[in-house]
Amino acid sequence: MRWPDEIRDPAELLPPPVQVSDEEIEGALALMDTMTVDKLEGPDFHDRYTEAIAEIIEAKR
Repeated sequence: MRWPDEIRDPAELLPPPVQVSDEEIEGALALMDTMTVDKLEGPDFHDRYTEAIAEIIEAKR
């Protein structure tokens, strides 16, 4: 339990408001579009974790 004087108002923890221009928003959206990957295939996206778990299960069996 806490005493009322020990509890901070959560509003104090919020960052200050920031003005963002339409150009900045458009730039951020364009950047997200260029970095989006539709297919998660190839050597960079190989699921080693599932293989390792399958090996552990097989070894315990």
